[in-house]
Amino acid sequence: MVKLALNRTLSSRNDWDHSAGEYAAFAAEKNLYKESAGALVRFAGIEPGMTVVDLGCGPGAVIETLLDHPHGGDIRIIGVDFSPEMLAFARSRITAPNVEFLCEKAENLAKAVKTKVDRVLCNAAFWHFDKEKTFSAISRILGPSGKCLIGLPVHDFRVFDINKLYDQHKVIWMILEEKALRGHRKKNLADFKMNYDLAQDKNDISGYLSNLNLEIKSIETVIITLSNKDHLDFLRIPIMVKNSYFFHGVPQEEVQDILNVVERQLEWVDAPATTLSWLVYIIEGDR
Repeated sequence: MVKLALNRTLSSRNDWDHSAGEYAAFAAEKNLYKESAGALVRFAGIEPGMTVVDLGCGPGAVIETLLDHPHGGDIRIIGVDFSPEMLAFARSRITAPNVEFLCEKAENLAKAVKTKVDRVLCNAAFWHFDKEKTFSAISRILGPSGKCLIGLPVHDFRVFDINKLYDQHKVIWMILEEKALRGHRKKNLADFKMNYDLAQDKNDISGYLSNLNLEIKSIETVIITLSNKDHLDFLRIPIMVKNSYFFHGVPQEEVQDILNVVERQLEWVDAPATTLSWLVYIIEGDR
């Protein structure tokens, strides 16, 4: 069996519970999750009578988008997340009778969902899961014509020319400069690679998926613009502080201070917004 590399260190349930309030507020207010959820639902081909799982549903951005779909009232929606606090925020916002929530890890999806489903959607969460176990669980619950759609951002800061980093990712450059001023080691730019793209080990994944009668049929790209303020607010969420490679070894209190300094600097610095390539992987079973 092919052993798939994980993109991230798996985060604990307590980490997500602790960040639920800030994360829910960001997801509800900011364009990042609205646009990415919209893209996922747009490519899903939702039809009346379908059963749709939102895997790693968090506070419910994808579910709200599904409910806004023309067929949103004619489908069954199952939101699955392993954080009770995240689900509490989702339940407080979403009371539609065709939506249910299950508290379970992605790797145990097949234990939680007892029926075959038509779609499994997962937005901005898949790198937190064990790929092998999660794909196995997805393959067990997908119906004969089912699809799994995974939405992931691609940030790639493999920029060796400091002038390009300054011009294209000025907010990131400002964060690194403020860190350096405080005595934190300034890593080689080659270290700053953040690529959540499943295609980085696509050969391994494709081989493994074929054993599960699954295949990546297509990869769609959506461009999303993230304002500098939203970018900093995202990095302020405790779970993001813990996971971000920008801040390894930096105490959380100091991280917040760094972000506050950069936000004040942005009042008089001309910095372009961050442009994200958001990839939607469309995975289908063998027909």
